[in-house]
Amino acid sequence: MSLARSPLKEQKASKNEVRVLQALTHPHIVAYNDSFVSAGPRAGDAKLFILMEWASGGDLGSLISRRKQTGKRFSEAEILKFTWQMTSALAYCHHDRRLLHRDLKPANIFISADGAVKIGDFGISRFLCTSEALAQTQCGTVSA
Repeated sequence: MSLARSPLKEQKASKNEVRVLQALTHPHIVAYNDSFVSAGPRAGDAKLFILMEWASGGDLGSLISRRKQTGKRFSEAEILKFTWQMTSALAYCHHDRRLLHRDLKPANIFISADGAVKIGDFGISRFLCTSEALAQTQCGTVSA
C-alpha cells in the first residue's frame, strides 16, 4: 500500500490491521508474518507491506461463485466445517482478544491449501471495552 498516495483513513486502517494481526494467533485466522515500510523511488513515496500466510484456495466469495457456475452445491459436511471454523475464530476474537471484526463477508474468509477457512482483513476492527460491549464499539479503532 502506498502511504503517500492513500487517504489518511486508508493509511490508519492498514496500520490498524498490522497491530490487530500481530495480536492474533488462531488456526482459523490468517497468520501475520511481518510488516515493514519501504521508501519508494521518490521522496515521500513510502509503501507499507504486510506479509501474511498464503491462502492458496482463494476466498470464500470466489469459491461460492465457482460452485454456482458449475452447479456443484456445498455438502452439509462442508457447511458445518466452515461454520465451525469461522465460529471458533470469531469466539477467539470476541472472548479471548476482545476484538470485533466489523467487515465479515465471504471475500474476507480465505481458504487454505488443506481446505480450512481462515478469517482475514482486520483493517477496521475494534477492540471491545467490556464484556457487555460485544455489540457496541465504544473503545474505538486501534490506530498508530
